[in-house]
Amino acid sequence: MRHPSRFQATVLVLFFLSGATGLVYEVVWHRMLVLVFGSTAFATATILASFMFGLALGSFCFGRVVDRYGRPLELYAYLEAGIGVFAILFPFIISGATAIYVGISQNLDTTFYLFSLLRFILSFLILVIPSFLMGGTLPVLSKLFVRDFGRLGSGIGSLYGTNTLGAVVGTFSAGFLLIILFGAKETTYIAAAVNILVAGVALGLSRFVPLQHVDERREDTSPDSREPARQRYPPYVYPIVLVVYGLSGFCALAYEVLWTRVLVFYVHSTTYAFTIMLSSFLAGIALGSLVFGRLVDKTKQQMSLLALIEVLIGLFAILSIWEFSRLNDLMIGLTDRLPSWQMFVVARYVGAFLIMFVPTLLMGMAFPLASKIYSHNRQKLGRHVANVYSVNTVGSVLGSLAAGFVMIPLIGITNGIIVVASLNVILGVVILVSNPFMRRGGKLAALVSIAVVVPVAGLAISTDRPLGLYSRPFNDLREGGEVVFYNEGIGATVTVHQLPPDPVDKQVYRLLEVDGVNVAGTLPMLRLSQKLQGHLPILLYKASTGRDPGNVFLLGMGTGASSYAATRHRIDRLDVLEIVSAEVDALPYFREINGDILNESKVRVRIDDARNYLLATEEEYDVIESDTIHPEQNANLFSREYFELARARLSRDGVFSVWLPMYQMSEE
Repeated sequence: MRHPSRFQATVLVLFFLSGATGLVYEVVWHRMLVLVFGSTAFATATILASFMFGLALGSFCFGRVVDRYGRPLELYAYLEAGIGVFAILFPFIISGATAIYVGISQNLDTTFYLFSLLRFILSFLILVIPSFLMGGTLPVLSKLFVRDFGRLGSGIGSLYGTNTLGAVVGTFSAGFLLIILFGAKETTYIAAAVNILVAGVALGLSRFVPLQHVDERREDTSPDSREPARQRYPPYVYPIVLVVYGLSGFCALAYEVLWTRVLVFYVHSTTYAFTIMLSSFLAGIALGSLVFGRLVDKTKQQMSLLALIEVLIGLFAILSIWEFSRLNDLMIGLTDRLPSWQMFVVARYVGAFLIMFVPTLLMGMAFPLASKIYSHNRQKLGRHVANVYSVNTVGSVLGSLAAGFVMIPLIGITNGIIVVASLNVILGVVILVSNPFMRRGGKLAALVSIAVVVPVAGLAISTDRPLGLYSRPFNDLREGGEVVFYNEGIGATVTVHQLPPDPVDKQVYRLLEVDGVNVAGTLPMLRLSQKLQGHLPILLYKASTGRDPGNVFLLGMGTGASSYAATRHRIDRLDVLEIVSAEVDALPYFREINGDILNESKVRVRIDDARNYLLATEEEYDVIESDTIHPEQNANLFSREYFELARARLSRDGVFSVWLPMYQMSEE
């Protein structure tokens, strides 16, 4: 090979594009799959878990294959081609999956948990092939890219960092550009074309890479003889490092979930909050892996450095609690100076990046470092890198599930951050104690320092106020406003916000807010909207048919005022679909406008995704209406597909109505 530096640069470009397409798929396929499985917290967790378990499985398997395969770049080309071909077929697979899902929903009467298991199996079967192939790319290229075992850290760091940097571009492109300009299906085809192009270039380049002969791969089964003596760790170190890095992945995705649930208060859109958070999160990891990969090869105190990284991640995670309490002032300062949509996005990126940059930078450093420590046999490099990546990915899945379904409902977001930060510190202590090359005196001094610094940092951070209440919608808390109900649930955070006495009529009004976005309340204009939404569609049906409607479907519970208005008519039944269960818990705070709606015999409340329910049900409705659901909360409920689905569930003379916040929407 005449120009190895050019060759490596070309491989990195290919892997950058591979990372970009991978995140484009994750964003786009997630949007497509929630239209089938619903956008409840359980459904979205099912999709994420299926995708990431496929990545872990692919990494685990292909890491072993590449150690026995003579042409890693050729194998990489086949993986990329497989991903591209599957992506082209994905829209057709979704159509088939929709038919299967609807059939199961309509014909199988089962429990919620069994149905969730069936949904996971179906989701896994859809995503396992592409995610399996994606998971194999890193260990396969590691075998190609790392020829000098003494530079393993910089090699792995360059690969992982470049791929993650591509993921940042893919996340931003999919969330803010491609889907808006071309649509979900077309975006998938664009990414597939890139994958096939990458496969073609990689296959062409593979002809210039000499075959790794069997004898070369088996020539040395002992630790690399060129490694310094202090790098030859005792056998007990390797499983400890593997377990610690797996739990580090648990912490990383737990932070991602917890920070997103706070950030949505400041962005007011779950879609933009996720895109901003994920791209900021990945950017820090990419920079950490790229910049500090070389440092990993130079240091001889690798376990001490890994211990320090884990402790610092925990400390900066605790610091993020204080940073979120100041985030509102920063964003207001930026957007007030240059009020525009572009500055709105920039301000939120700046805020999210400042909070997450240091801890994610440290997370990025950890992967090449853990790979360097664990990869003790050059001939099994693919297997070793795969093991490190796989356990981290499995830990990531478990961390996201634990944060979303256990920590937030049981102990809240702020305490969840503290618990995960504490786990990071414990992991650092475990690595520190396990370090065979650190003297007892050094270990004792480090442990004493940790024992002093961590509690002081924890005590210095105020946790008496939920982090979302520092955002702009709650500025009036300084002027006599009060939060009388606060629930950090599985799907969202619901608050009942009691405003200060109105300066004109001296009345005290209440607002119902979901993740900081007002959805209903007792203000006169809000009550008018809620009454109209409940009465008007039914009155239109009466006027056009001359009879009362039978079954009525209402999307969203809100304060219950729209439901109460609908029950004032002679209807047979009102089906209310609400995706956030905490909204139902908040109903007692609005009894004066909802007439204690839960005790109304005509009303049947179901906690589910409304679009998903209409997709799967065989019920027919005379009236389908919505409460004041804002597009920022669920844009899928304002799509052409949803309107077509609603029309399919209407009776012959049925009426469909939807609430649109025209004052907050552009002409486009």
